[in-house]
Amino acid sequence: MKIWELSEGAKIDLEVVWGSSSYAIPTEVARISGDHVMIPVFTYGDKEINLADNKAYRGMIFHVYYKDKANGRICWKSVHLDWQTYGGKHYYEIITGAYNCESKKSERRGDRRLKLDMNCMVSMRDQEKSFMAKLRDISQKGVAFYFNGDLRLKGERLIVEFDDSIMGKDHHVIVPCKCVRSAEEGGKYYGCEAIQMTQETVAYISLKTMEKHMQALQEKRMQEQENKRLAEELQESHGHF
Repeated sequence: MKIWELSEGAKIDLEVVWGSSSYAIPTEVARISGDHVMIPVFTYGDKEINLADNKAYRGMIFHVYYKDKANGRICWKSVHLDWQTYGGKHYYEIITGAYNCESKKSERRGDRRLKLDMNCMVSMRDQEKSFMAKLRDISQKGVAFYFNGDLRLKGERLIVEFDDSIMGKDHHVIVPCKCVRSAEEGGKYYGCEAIQMTQETVAYISLKTMEKHMQALQEKRMQEQENKRLAEELQESHGHF
């Protein structure tokens, strides 16, 4: 199946791979014209994210996944994104080459967890109780948090809320979920399956992962510059002997 044989409105996942990090962003086909396939631009707040900007997002690799009724889960690997304007709106255009225009069968991706270390508010939906906890991680399937209290949480329906900022913008995350397990690892933590995961929360997970990767790259570059400076100073000091 060629990617332009998808229908407008088809639900797809755009997987972004950046270094050792990868994350999938649910989206849909917004427009098809010939072999041109366009999807909506991702936004955070009122800011559009131009993933087609090779300078800002250098090294990103994109894969497209689609659940086909006849062939199961299929994918188009290493597609290219271009920035397009149509009808006054911006889109990503998905471009495939001669080598990757045909889809391939794909196994289900593992759901990657985003590690977090911040306070959260947990509300028990059926008992009208709330308590503070410490976030452990979040993914598109659920959330986990540390809590050492005496409440019985397994099987309970919960709402986990927390505040964070990405790229200078505040974000309030709400995850309705059901507690399905508890375990000990650096403290007692509870794993919860999401009952509902909004597009805004999915965008938060993807952008937060991207921000963490960008920060790691920046720290690496700063360390390399510092090592270079120290090496030059050492070399210059040896020149005086």
